[in-house]
Amino acid sequence: MYYIFSATKPLDMIAYEEFLHTVLPDEFYFEAYNTRQGYIEIDTSISEILHSSIHMMNEDLGYSITILSTPILSPLTSYLLSQLQTLKPSGYITLAEACLLMLLNKDEVVRNGVYDLFKRVEPKLMEDIITFVKCGCNVINTAKVLYLHRNTLNYRIRKFEGLVGLDLRNVEHIQLVWLYSVLKENGI
Repeated sequence: MYYIFSATKPLDMIAYEEFLHTVLPDEFYFEAYNTRQGYIEIDTSISEILHSSIHMMNEDLGYSITILSTPILSPLTSYLLSQLQTLKPSGYITLAEACLLMLLNKDEVVRNGVYDLFKRVEPKLMEDIITFVKCGCNVINTAKVLYLHRNTLNYRIRKFEGLVGLDLRNVEHIQLVWLYSVLKENGI
């Protein structure tokens, strides 16, 4: 897996690589293209670590860094990273989320329509459902993350499904929740 990074101003690459060694659990390959961009290659998924530490990284190093996770290096990933500097100047984002942001950023009707789908859902319940989707729709793992009993989580899932008319066993319905979370997290 590759984690391409881009900063809004030149990075001290030695300090950045040292910081990565403090937060990443495994050995990784680090390459800088220039003083603002480069990538990390690592065998294991470090998405959760980067997602949770990106703000700390930006504060500690004094930079605005965007990290794009991707299974491939391609012209598409380079293009997306350059465009994300205006849409999301700092933070962690996946390749699929970046593509989606670029597509949706131009279409207000679709964006508003997605928000309307979930307007009847209270914020805490929506957060729980988003966590459920991000945990691969696994009730046991999600219950652990949310510090809930799995029966309580199942009750909340049924409540959500009743409010919005979706079935969270259907991949197309799950994608709508994921889409909503991407829009919400990126302020679009």
